[in-house]
Amino acid sequence: MRNLTRQAIAESLRRLLRERPLSRISVRDITEGCHVNRQTFYYHFRDVYDLMFWTTEQDMITYLEENRVDKTNLREYTYALFSLFYDNRQMIRNAYDPVNRIQYETLFTEYVYPRVKDYILSHRGDRALANEDVDFIASFYTQALSGFLIKWIERGMPDENRVQLDKFCTLVDGGLNHILDKFGTT
Repeated sequence: MRNLTRQAIAESLRRLLRERPLSRISVRDITEGCHVNRQTFYYHFRDVYDLMFWTTEQDMITYLEENRVDKTNLREYTYALFSLFYDNRQMIRNAYDPVNRIQYETLFTEYVYPRVKDYILSHRGDRALANEDVDFIASFYTQALSGFLIKWIERGMPDENRVQLDKFCTLVDGGLNHILDKFGTT
């Protein structure tokens, strides 16, 4: 029952974000849209931003599972996340503002970092890498990808960004072995 209530509240937010910016959406708007009271909302979420990030995370999880995205293939995984955001660009643009930029970066970083780290570990071959070096390299690539996503959102999520995403993935694929050679020992 608890998850159904959360989902109903999240769906109410999604409907509202298709119409107007997050800054013009109140808890009252959300609760009226799903026929729950304010107390129920606050039982599940701290505020509208907490709801927005929970909803975004759930959407990412669902999308990746439904599309059977290979989480070990960084290129496929990255394209899938960008496709999800692009398919929901009206909601994303309405949800994003300079106030919550850091929250977007944090959410994206927390969600992508483990995939990037797994990708690095799967490509290290017989190189010995210190754990802190793996963490550093994974953080570097994750921050670059997060920054790329944020800039794309700030520019209005243009479709032609796919070319730059191709270039980004080429940098990751082409440069990773060189970086692993520099940090690792065989």
